[in-house]
Amino acid sequence: MLRVFLIVIALVLFIAALVDLAKAPAQVRIKWFFVILIPVLGPLAWFFYGNKPQRGQNRTKNFNSPDDDPDFLWKLEKEIRKRKKKKNEE
Repeated sequence: MLRVFLIVIALVLFIAALVDLAKAPAQVRIKWFFVILIPVLGPLAWFFYGNKPQRGQNRTKNFNSPDDDPDFLWKLEKEIRKRKKKKNEE
């Protein structure tokens, strides 16, 4: 039973690392794919060392909705002020 449990854990780690690796940049994928093939240690190495952003690489910010994006809110505020100012001048 313990052996089956350990195999399942290793398989889950491998699949999770593989899915996460698919989101990585192409130049990183190739070398890390072979590392992930090493049972248990490979996926753990990927999660702790491999999936960090590369130097000089900016990760894009994913906002769920526009009101989560501070740049959008600032542009919206500027537009509202501009329209109010224009309306007051008329």
